[in-house]
Parts: sequence; C-alpha cells; structure tokens
Amino acid sequence: MNLVINDSQIAMKLPKQIKIRNSTILVSTVDPEEAKREDYIGIYDGKKNTIKISKAIKENKLLCDVLIHEVIHAILDKGNKKIRSEEPTVNFIATQFVHVLDKNKELIGFIKRCLK
Repeated sequence: MNLVINDSQIAMKLPKQIKIRNSTILVSTVDPEEAKREDYIGIYDGKKNTIKISKAIKENKLLCDVLIHEVIHAILDKGNKKIRSEEPTVNFIATQFVHVLDKNKELIGFIKRCLK
C-alpha cells in the first residue's frame, strides 16, 4: 500500500539530523520548484553538512530510498572514502551505516515506517 504524504507529514517523518562519524548532517525538505531548478530529488552537500529532499516525493519507499542514497553519499564523504573496488566499498558502507543507525534511533523508526 502506497501512502500519499502531504508536505507537513514529510517534514514530521524525516529525521532532522543524521550523525555520521564526527559530523551532524541537517536534513530538510525543499519546494519541488527549487529541486527541479537544481535538477535533484535529493542532494547531499558536504561543505554545508546538509541533505535536502524534494517535497515532490509522495511515496514512502521512494522517500526512504532517496534519504538512504544521500546518507551513503555522506558516509563516503565523511569517511574520506574513494571508490576503487566494489567489495571494500560495500564493506565500508555497511559498517558505517550500522554506526549511523546505532547513533540515530529516529532514523531506524523512519525507515521502518517507510517500509510498511
């Protein structure tokens, strides 16, 4: 069952911040026009420590996928990890993601709600 989420529900459901290593990444939603103008539905900015997600996303699983995608970008950035070969990268991402989940119980709840 796909749930339609209005703008206020997205803002309430998304975690406000994600802790990755020694950094705090702020998570926010943006108007669909801004995201379209900049050509993204989700974007991570390592210099500003932000993740922005378009309010145009109305389906829970896509919203969850976009957030996780941006979190992985942040994990690679904050770990100064350059992608060379698949297996070490996957191991690094998995280990770091477990650490992120451990530090962000709200994120675990968000992912569970998205996947219902």
